[in-house]
Amino acid sequence: MPEPAIAGHFIGGNLDIPPSTDSAKHLHRLVQDEEEWDLAPILRGMHDHLSIPEFDDEYYDILIEFAKLPRSMWREVKKRILLCIEKVTKDEFARPYRITIPHTGCGFVFIPVESELAAKPEWPTIRLRALQNFTHAHKYDQRLSKCIGFLVAKVGKIFDILWCQIDYEWVEDVEFQRTLDENFPFRPVKGAEVHGYRFVGD
Repeated sequence: MPEPAIAGHFIGGNLDIPPSTDSAKHLHRLVQDEEEWDLAPILRGMHDHLSIPEFDDEYYDILIEFAKLPRSMWREVKKRILLCIEKVTKDEFARPYRITIPHTGCGFVFIPVESELAAKPEWPTIRLRALQNFTHAHKYDQRLSKCIGFLVAKVGKIFDILWCQIDYEWVEDVEFQRTLDENFPFRPVKGAEVHGYRFVGD
């Protein structure tokens, strides 16, 4: 079987049946949308924006979780990061954006912060507490074993970005649940099927 037929079958064919020479047509319909899912420019500088700068393992642990994701999830992550940057640029309030990945047991929460908070003298403490609290809350709400948090604000003309990962087995916490019930900070999480490849005509 020609290599284009095998590649076309992999990205767009019915995996329940063997590939055929016609499978190559999927390659010609493939949309080149790398800019929509390429996270490399965002992840490249992460090492300088960790919640615990001296804890190098956090950097690698976060990268490992991203490496587990298919292209479709990279696209969804980038979409939410860009939404955060848009909200921060316009200085508009928005609830955190979230993703849950059931097969890895990991969640992601993306937190835009308004300029009023970022202008406070105690901002370094506020941003760390906000990042950790929202990351814990998403992890607990979705009963996950780990969660990655991304916070962005604008301080002057500079985007202030902070990452963290929280990793421990989920345990019921009645008091924490009560706090979430009284002041739930998130929009609902909705299940959706997303595809890694897009084709002309879809």
